[in-house]
Amino acid sequence: TGTVSYANTGIVLSGIPETGLVVNVEAYYGNELLSYDAEVNENGTWSTGMILPSRSLNDGTISVMYSIEGVVAPGTDATLYQSLITVDDVRPTVQFSKVPLELDNEELELLQFTLQIVEAGGMPQGDLAVNWAFMRNNLVLENGQSSAMIPFVSENADVWTYAGIIDFTSGIDVDFESDDELIWWIDVVDRAGNEAKGTGLSEEDAMKTDFTILSFDVTVTNIDITLADGSIPKANQVVEGEELAIVIQFRNLGLKRGTVFVTLMEDMGPQRSWLAHETMEVTINPKQTAASLPLKFETYKEGNQNIYLNISGMDYWFDNSGIPHCSGSNNSAICDLGVETDMPRVISQDSAESGSTGMVVTISILVILLLAAGIAIAVLLRRDNDADSIFYDDDDLNEWEDEDDYGEQKVTPDIPPSEDVIEEVQPVSENQTSAPDPVVNQAEDDANTDSDLQADQEAIGEGEAEEPTTEEPDVDDDPWADID
Repeated sequence: TGTVSYANTGIVLSGIPETGLVVNVEAYYGNELLSYDAEVNENGTWSTGMILPSRSLNDGTISVMYSIEGVVAPGTDATLYQSLITVDDVRPTVQFSKVPLELDNEELELLQFTLQIVEAGGMPQGDLAVNWAFMRNNLVLENGQSSAMIPFVSENADVWTYAGIIDFTSGIDVDFESDDELIWWIDVVDRAGNEAKGTGLSEEDAMKTDFTILSFDVTVTNIDITLADGSIPKANQVVEGEELAIVIQFRNLGLKRGTVFVTLMEDMGPQRSWLAHETMEVTINPKQTAASLPLKFETYKEGNQNIYLNISGMDYWFDNSGIPHCSGSNNSAICDLGVETDMPRVISQDSAESGSTGMVVTISILVILLLAAGIAIAVLLRRDNDADSIFYDDDDLNEWEDEDDYGEQKVTPDIPPSEDVIEEVQPVSENQTSAPDPVVNQAEDDANTDSDLQADQEAIGEGEAEEPTTEEPDVDDDPWADID
């Protein structure tokens, strides 16, 4: 392609003769003459093509000559221009010296590219284009593709060198996720139009990198609320004026070390005006757990204290289903401590004092009732043991009753007969029968009774000395008979 202009002024030809003008293009391909014509347009421009033979040349360049036909006299053709065409059917060879193959999203701004291209026919002047794209599920992300130029450094013995730092964040506007991918490729075309082939040299065969998303992803695993000294509130309640200590456990789910900021906030009223009490910084390594220092809060009113935790500084927040009162999105979250299970109930000073008095009275009543019940149970048990002792024996009772009878008989006083009765007693013969004197008989009975008692006691003594019999005891007399 080209233009026809006046030789002396350089002004482009604007008027074409009626017979027209033709630009003739000739070149020798080896020994073969190649000739093509192109008509000149009204604005002085022309264009044509040239088909080269398929055979190769020893010399990779050919000289092209131009001439104009149809110039009206007295004008003449003053064309002296010649051009060289490189004839090259060999694809360029690309050698990567330093290119990004393993990287993370923190390194995208400074990526080193260094490569050499072996090309005897020569490379076009200028820099080399590199393209990249971020993909998700094998699809290029929206606003996730861009390009830049790798600067040309030098050419030596058909080796063309390009090197430079490329920023892969230029022209990109995406939010990365853990499974995103990065590909890149370089367009390499020599002067003859031959394209380099290979991985990383076309979009169809792009270079896939080992791309890692480094992210500081945080969640809360536990919240502990205790008294300031670390002890647990009794009955999960405190008196207004007591100081609480709040400790938060964080978990870094990502692959990047980071610092999270947790602030104890108080809701001051219906207008949602917030008062910041204290802020702690917690640095967490990848895949590790860390706890904050205690956040102190002094209770000052009865009931809900309206305190919250404001958490920020992470790349992404992940809700924990076990702590539903902590929620957030992206890089911030908030936790309502009023519904935390460890949050004690705050009571007033008056309620605490009245509750203590009532508790003392209640405890005193309970102690009295317990003592009374204990005494009653002891009395009942003692009475049962006396009446129903398993060692109680009816035979022993009978012996004791007999002994009591004997004793009573032994101490019965003798009644002496009266003088009148004695005087009436007359001697009788052996064969004479008469009624016995009641008084004398009574004395004899007493004597007999004493003799019988002495005999019984001697028999009892002899019985104790005798060997025990082998008779089976009567079940009714044995208190252990019904025990297995």
